[in-house]
Order: sequence, then structure tokens, then C-alpha cells
Amino acid sequence: MSAEGAATMHWKPGQRQTIGTRPARQAVLVGTVAPRDSGDAFWSLDASRAEAGAQPSRDGSYTTYYSTLWVDDASWPAIAPTLTGHLIEAWYPVDASAITAGDAPRVAAQVRRFAVEPSALDIPRAPQTLAFRTDLPAELVAFSARAAPSIALIALFALGPAGALAAVLLLGLRLLRLRRSAAGALVRGRGGSGWQLRLLAAAETAVWTVPVAVAGAALAVLLIPGGGSWTGALVPTALCALAAPIAAAALASPSYGDGATSPALRALRLVAEGAIVLVAALTLVLVAARGPVGAAGGADPLVEAAPLLLAVAVTVIVLRIAPAGIRWLGALLRRGRGPVGLVAASGTGPAWRGAAWALFALVIGVGMSVFSLTMVATQQHGSQQAALRQTGADVAINSTRLSAKEVRALEAIPGVAAHATIAVLPPQPVGSTPAAVYLADPAALASVQRGIDHSALADAHGRDAVVGGIDTPPATMTISDPDRVTLTLHPVDSDEVSVVLTEPRWVLVDRASLPKAAPEAVTVGVLLRVAPHADRAAVAAAAREAAGSDASVRTAGTNVGSPLDQAVRATILAATILAALLCLGVFVVTLAAGAAERLRRGAILRALGFDRRQTAGLVLADLAPTAVIGVVVGALTGAGLAAIVLHTIDPAGFVGSTVPPALVIDVPATALALLGFLVAAVVAAAVAVVLDQHRPATAGLQTLGEER
Repeated sequence: MSAEGAATMHWKPGQRQTIGTRPARQAVLVGTVAPRDSGDAFWSLDASRAEAGAQPSRDGSYTTYYSTLWVDDASWPAIAPTLTGHLIEAWYPVDASAITAGDAPRVAAQVRRFAVEPSALDIPRAPQTLAFRTDLPAELVAFSARAAPSIALIALFALGPAGALAAVLLLGLRLLRLRRSAAGALVRGRGGSGWQLRLLAAAETAVWTVPVAVAGAALAVLLIPGGGSWTGALVPTALCALAAPIAAAALASPSYGDGATSPALRALRLVAEGAIVLVAALTLVLVAARGPVGAAGGADPLVEAAPLLLAVAVTVIVLRIAPAGIRWLGALLRRGRGPVGLVAASGTGPAWRGAAWALFALVIGVGMSVFSLTMVATQQHGSQQAALRQTGADVAINSTRLSAKEVRALEAIPGVAAHATIAVLPPQPVGSTPAAVYLADPAALASVQRGIDHSALADAHGRDAVVGGIDTPPATMTISDPDRVTLTLHPVDSDEVSVVLTEPRWVLVDRASLPKAAPEAVTVGVLLRVAPHADRAAVAAAAREAAGSDASVRTAGTNVGSPLDQAVRATILAATILAALLCLGVFVVTLAAGAAERLRRGAILRALGFDRRQTAGLVLADLAPTAVIGVVVGALTGAGLAAIVLHTIDPAGFVGSTVPPALVIDVPATALALLGFLVAAVVAAAVAVVLDQHRPATAGLQTLGEER
């Protein structure tokens, strides 16, 4: 048998013991085995293979142990006829790494269909059939439910770079239109048609975008683990390759410059902006009012569209209310002592009017980055809280019986800040269902569970009792103490309560409610709260030594290290870095679009005596309002979006608990991400300053209206 199981039974190699066959049989332990990898499916799916289970009798006078024995071949013919039952169990391993997330439902259905179809043994005079049993379909369905929220969040996290990329492309096309407007007017004046101009713009754009789209698709297919599908990449590659040329053709205009906006166009734009804000508001209301949806349904289109709609609506609103703030900023700058503030104040209005796409890129990029970091912090905190609720404390020790000496040794472990003992009485009827009666001190429970949100054990106080494992328990129960004591029952989810309560049906009672029966209770568990700066693993190791070989020790861990969680964090890191780089590109394109005006202004200011440092300050002043407002508004948008999306996720699949997690903002990581976007703005301004300073001082006057 396993070495750990033999140690639990105090059975040493070469020693003879009686095993519980009928009739009882003497057996000699000839050796022990130990798993090379305790996490391997062969050992983890059947706990009795690696260790021994224990079931104490109701009166505590004896304990029955269960474990897996490997029998010698020569002994099997003599032992087999004495075994009860007629069951042969075979184990078929499954390579879970060969099952993809998308194939999990199909594999579960196929395995379930195979298991329910009986198979004949096809042995003469033996009409028995084989019955297959497996938990694999249930595990695959549970995995799909657990994975669906993370997969949907990964799709949401990708919206930040996607929105910033759209802003970069549109800004680049706008810059191309401005630079080519004079040539377009010349071609139109020489008889060229509007379609010819649009075809020319599409061709010029396709020369750059089509090869890049094809190369990007090839790189993506090569990076997919296990190899991607080339045929499946054709449609998205074609869409990405044609999107920019089609947009360039649509934006191509034969007029010179931007020109003035007609009243009809301004009215149409106002109506469109109002419609965008209205649609975004309705989407958020529907998402918030609908509440959590089933995780098995996959990505929700309404939730996936909410961030983009919210970013567009916020950008529209900011652009409408920002002029008042810009005028206030201009008045503030004019009060400064230096000439830089005065000149910057005169240009804040015009510079802001061309910053719509830059602001949108910042709102969506910063917003999705803050949203991603907030959702991960919330998920990690919620998973940790779920683990603490299920364990009952930082460390939980349970056994068939813990002596007073062992309990004192557990309490005296260095690093233990608080402890609570759990004792058990013989089963009592709850209605018509027998249930174990556990006793505890509510004050001690509250102490060990300090910091645990929504603890079910916190309801065990006074004469109230907590009941778990019974679907429809009665409102009250009566216990003989030997006095008759009536307790009010509070039903809770047994999966959200400490693992120390091992019975399938139980009642947790305040020890003070049963003063006469309490001395007869058997201590079966101890909960420990570890001090903040103590080593939880060291406390758990000391608890294993103090509680003896029969005890089981469990620490409150989380699932933050699973491959799925690692993929979520890797996606967030990549999406945040990519969004920051794309926002850097947005700033660069925005500065490039205003290069002509900036050079003309710089030439005039240098002629008036401005030095290079003052002109560099003006470049940063042109970009600062957009960068600061975009980062602030994007951060608020991301936090608000996280609060809304959190209500649409099934908490059981998100954190492994039915208790909804509280919104948690990772302040250091969020501040670092926001600082990264501001640094991107400063870098873009520095690049523009360096390029401007390499031009002659009169370059702005020499190239009035010309293309460069």
C-alpha cells in the first residue's frame, strides 16, 4: 500500500494485520509505494491510493480505515473468493492536455454517450454486462463553466489595443487626407473624377497595409500553440487588409484642407452624437439590470460591445464639455509670468478641436487597461476569499479525535494569531434526517475568520444554529442536552463552510447553547488564523507534526496559478503594453498632423526671441490637455466598466464561489499603468521636439502650405 496510508494505519513492512474481508484475513505488508507525482491523475482522482481515509464510529470507540491495497499475484486466488460484491474496476487514463477548451463540451457528450451504453462481456454462461462510470463529463462541463468567464474577459481585454489601433489608422488616414488634399484638388482641377481620387487613395494605402496584414496573419498562425488554421485566417486577414484602403477611399476628399462645416452637417453630427450616447446608456442599463448570466453560453455580444460604446460615448461627452475647461485653462495660463503660458493659452482651443481621435484612443486604451487590472485584482481577491471560506481559516486541521494535548500544541505554534476548536456530538434528527452536531465558540470563530467576507459560520451565535447539506431543513430542531433545547436553524451552502465539517449533513451550534452536552463532545478540528507576517506554510508544517499522523491539514490556497489565470495575466500585460505603444503612435500622428502649424509658429517665436527650451514647452503644452484628460477620464471609465461587468459574471465560475466578489482596485498596478500612458505622451512630445529642432529656424516660413 502507499507509504502515507501505511503510516496512518501504523502498519510497517513485514508486519501482519487483520484486514476486513469476510471472513477476516491476516495479511502481511511486504512493501510500500509512493507517487512520483502526487498531482498525477492516477493518484489525485482516487485519494485512497495515496493515503488512507478514516471513519470513526458514532460512539468514538473504534475507527475504520479505508485504503487501496495491491495484492500479490499468488495470494489473489485465495483472497478473491472472500471479497464481498461482484465488481471489477478498471481505470482508463485520459490525457486532458489533448482536449481543447472548444472541444470540451463535445468530448463530454461523447464520453457520456459511451458510458451509458451497456457492453456485454461476451463470456459463455456469463450474461453480465459492463457498466462504465466516470466523472469526466461533469469535470469537463465544470471546466467550461469555470473557463467561460476568463475567456470572455480575455476577449474584452483585447478591445483596448483594438480601439487604439482603430484610432491610429483613422488618424493616419486623416493625416494622409490633409497632406494629399492639395494634390487631390490639382488632379480634380485637371479633370480627374471623385472615383479616381478615391481609387488612388485606396491604392496608396493598400501598398502599405495589405503586406502588413498578411505578415501579421502569418505570424499569428505560427504563434498559435499546436498550429493554427491557415484557411480560418483567410477571412480575418482579408478584412484587416481591406479595412484601411476602404476607409481611405471613403475619407478621400478633393477639397483643400478641412474647410468649414456647414450648419446641416453640424446638426447631423449633433444628432449622431446624441444617438451614440443614448445607445451606450441603454446598453449599460441592460447589462446592469440583467445581472449574471450563465457562463456556459460563452461570450456575451452585449457585454463585449459595452466597452467600445462606453468609450465612444465618453469621448463625445468630454469633447462637448471640454471647451469650458479649455477656456478656464487658457485663462489660468495667461496669468503666468512667462511668455510660454501666454502663447500656449492662445493655442489650446484649436489644438483641442483636432484631438477627438487621440482622446478616443486614450479613453479606450487607458479604460481597458484599468478595467483589466481591476478585474484581475477582483478575481484574485474573490478566489482568496472563497478559499478562506471553504477552508474556514488560514489553516484547518481535522482528525477523528484530537486530544487536549494536541489542541494545546496547535494553539502554541509560533505565528498563530487566533484559534478555534470544532467538536462533534452524536447525530441528531433534523426533521427526518440525521445530522452531525458540531459545537464551536462563536467568538473564537469570529476571531479566526477576521478578514473573511460573508462567512457562513458567523451566523452561529446565541441559540441559533447553522445547518448545511440538507436541501429543505425545518425552521427549528430540538436537541436533548439532556434538557430539551430548541434551536433556530439558518441554512447555508455547505460548500462555503470549513472543510473541518466533514459530515455530509451537519448542524453547527454555539457551544454555550448546550452546556451539559458540551463536555461529552469529541474535538475533531482546529482552525488557525496566521499572523500577517508569519509563514503560512511553516505553520501548516508545524500543525502536521503537532496533530499526529491521523490528522489532515489544509491551507487556504487560491487558483491564481492555473494555466487559465496565467493566460489572463499574460493577456493583460500584452494588451496594456500594446495599448500604450498604440497611444504613443496616436500622439505621434497627432503631432505630425500639426507639424506645419507648429513649425510656422516656432519660426515666428524664434524670430521674437524664444529659445529651443521654450518651443519644446509649447509642444508639450499642446499635448498635455489631451493626455491628462484622456488618462483621467479613461481611468474612471475603466473602473466604472469593471463595476458594471462584474454584475454580469456568474461568481461561481469567476472565483469558484456563489458569493459575489467585491470590486477591488489594484492601486499600485493601476498607477503604474497610468504613468506609462503619460510617459508615452511625453516620449511623443520629445520625438516631435527633436525632429523640429533638426530643421532650420526658418523652415516653417519656407514651407508655408507645402507638403514635406
